Amino acid sequence: MALRRLVAGLVAAMLAGCSPAVPTPAGPIATVVLNPSLTPSTLAPTPTPVPSEGSPGPILQTLIPTPDPTQSLPTPITATIDLTGPTAFRTVTSAVALGGAIWVSQYQHVGAWLVRIDPVSGMITLTRPLPSTIAPAELAAGSDGSLWVATVPGATGGEATPNGTVARIDPASGAVVAQVQLPIQGEIAPSSGVVWVPAGSKLQRLDAATLKVTGSFPAAGQPATQCALSVTQSAATSTAFYLDPDSGDVTATIDLGVDGRLLGNDPVEGADSCWALVGPPAGGDPATTGSTLAEFGLENRMVLTGQSPPFRGDVRFAAGTFWLVVNGTMTAIDPLTLAPLGPTWLLPPDVTDLSSWTLLGAGGTLWWVGSSEALRVGIAIPPTEAVGRIASRPWAGSFVPAAAAFSDLDHGILVGATGNGAGAGVVATTSDGGHTWSARLLDTPPLYGLSTHGSLAIASVTCRIDAPADCQTALIRGVDGGATWTASKDTGLDHAELTSSSLAWATYNPTISSAGFASSRDGGSTWKRYPSPCPRGFPIFEPTGISFPTATDGWLSCDGGGAGGSSAKALYRTTDGGRTWKTLFVQSLGAGGVPSGPANDLLLGGDSALIDFLADGTGWISTGDGLFVTHDGGLAWSLVGFDDGAGGLQIDAMDFLSSNDGAVLATDLTASANQISLERTTDAGASWVILTSWTVGN
Repeated sequence: MALRRLVAGLVAAMLAGCSPAVPTPAGPIATVVLNPSLTPSTLAPTPTPVPSEGSPGPILQTLIPTPDPTQSLPTPITATIDLTGPTAFRTVTSAVALGGAIWVSQYQHVGAWLVRIDPVSGMITLTRPLPSTIAPAELAAGSDGSLWVATVPGATGGEATPNGTVARIDPASGAVVAQVQLPIQGEIAPSSGVVWVPAGSKLQRLDAATLKVTGSFPAAGQPATQCALSVTQSAATSTAFYLDPDSGDVTATIDLGVDGRLLGNDPVEGADSCWALVGPPAGGDPATTGSTLAEFGLENRMVLTGQSPPFRGDVRFAAGTFWLVVNGTMTAIDPLTLAPLGPTWLLPPDVTDLSSWTLLGAGGTLWWVGSSEALRVGIAIPPTEAVGRIASRPWAGSFVPAAAAFSDLDHGILVGATGNGAGAGVVATTSDGGHTWSARLLDTPPLYGLSTHGSLAIASVTCRIDAPADCQTALIRGVDGGATWTASKDTGLDHAELTSSSLAWATYNPTISSAGFASSRDGGSTWKRYPSPCPRGFPIFEPTGISFPTATDGWLSCDGGGAGGSSAKALYRTTDGGRTWKTLFVQSLGAGGVPSGPANDLLLGGDSALIDFLADGTGWISTGDGLFVTHDGGLAWSLVGFDDGAGGLQIDAMDFLSSNDGAVLATDLTASANQISLERTTDAGASWVILTSWTVGN
């Protein structure tokens, strides 16, 4: 079943004053640790789960409040369908949504039937008997639009007896077009071209076209194809084992806790991400400890990309929406913040035992399907155009620019806000080299910091001046030249830098002692964090800039604070993609335990160090005393400009396309009203031309 991203949780939280913040999972947010010793042959039907380093962290936060049924709206029932059949004794064994229809399998004694419901008219449009070998029957929908039915697990014999049946259904007629008998002990998992069939201690790979078994792995558990092929085993806790579909080798493990389960995939940012309901650790009670929603993404292996606050209740996914079902109510929620996306509704009176009811969405409608009836509920579904997208509208008013980036000499993007550190975010684009701009108002806090590569852009979202102290920065992504934007799942990231359309870098600084840098292999959708090479001790350094012109060559700047208009600074270089760093200089103010290095004293000015480097080692660093250039990778520096001798010029952002062509956004702090200008050079800084200027109140 295809999951879609809802309105980005972190932006919603920041608009509300940055509370609650999206939590960072306990332990490294890096990849789920591979377990090389856990091969398929070691998988037992009920192993003792070993939590991965990258598995969701322990649930230690305060549970979010449970919805109050007395404050909830009654759910309107707009259609009711009796599913007991002409004898009134048939029982529903499964239900799925596929191709704009609701499909139901029925069972009575030794017979099974297939039923198709038109969700819009609320009428049964097809009833067809299934072969007696598929009774009772369990339906399964493939990601490629195929419909499958299989013998209900445990209904017949043991794994050594080939008396289960898997059949492919023609969705147009409901007829069985092909079937095969083989051992079945669990629900089947169809994907594009393959059907995975569990059989006790092994997993069978069935070719969808020929229905021939093309492989068999010694892997016990319930198969799923969300994100990638996996089997989930349930004992005291649940554990998901991700498998190589060709060899069956285990590539990653994830501890899902008590009663945890995978929920589905998320095609908004590609099919390589999925959600799971994660319960408490072994011995924990979900009713008191709570559960969380966790998102995983597949890079070269599985990674944890986000985790919600804890909550009580169950979560269902239907109609492109996550629904929190608890205390006799249901609410559409954002999966990361759990923020409600609409009213809280009372469950229909007949929906009591949730284990016998399935929530489905089809044809723009929402259905509860139970063992004897199907109920269409008149609940508004969050619009799909808002899913994962930040609302925006044209903006003709004034704004304060904070950063600029160009993809070539003609096309560029500006980001900023309607106020000076306040108001809403603004994005502006140009196609005439920066002389004129077309702006849009975004439903975000102020924006600053920007990097582009082709049509992809990443901008930083800052906290408003009046935001709480625990507010964290965040990133947003634009994939069409700045016209539309979506929010990243990670908070605390800053100073993003795009090396290519897939490779991105950023810094993070939730607390000074845990600051570092992060990398993304999917264009900024998911991130992996690493510790900072910045100096330890006093003064306390934190990363303030990062630049990677290639996948392996990068620079990281650090700022150590100071006084009197100066601050300590450090610069590092890597040639192996951030695995190791070489110190280029550490320049302190002469106090504390950090030694000074071979840097120019003139780089000490100001309280930040923005950097921008090219692959040949040419680079720029901006300080409160001007813009400086290096031609040897950062060892020797010389002044380019923007130095008035009094520290009255502040460089807010810079972007160099080549050693000659670059743009700088600078603020003149000496004027009665601050003057911000976007200036360009085409001769390596020998001269500068003002493209656009803005007047901003102090």
